[in-house]
Amino acid sequence: MENQPRLASPGCRNPGVQGLSSTRGPSTAQVLKVVMLILLGGVLLLWRASPYQALSSGSLSQPPLFVLFSPVLIPAALTIGLARSQVLDVGGISAHGRCLSSCR
Repeated sequence: MENQPRLASPGCRNPGVQGLSSTRGPSTAQVLKVVMLILLGGVLLLWRASPYQALSSGSLSQPPLFVLFSPVLIPAALTIGLARSQVLDVGGISAHGRCLSSCR
């Protein structure tokens, strides 16, 4: 029984755990550190959100610009689509004709 460590009495204060049982509040330096970390976190959060803000403002400004330029864009899209389909049709007809002539 002599080799077992002694248990401290309930009224005894453990000198190794001074920070937990301290009645004083945080120091000014600790408070300033926490405040600065919170401010830095807020600044970094706003800085990270700026590309998303730019994306949303661009998405909001795009429909009016599309309506303004639609007299140019819609005919251009139709012209490009028709020209593309004609090229594909001619190529398909040509390939079909070559296949038919070589099969006979």
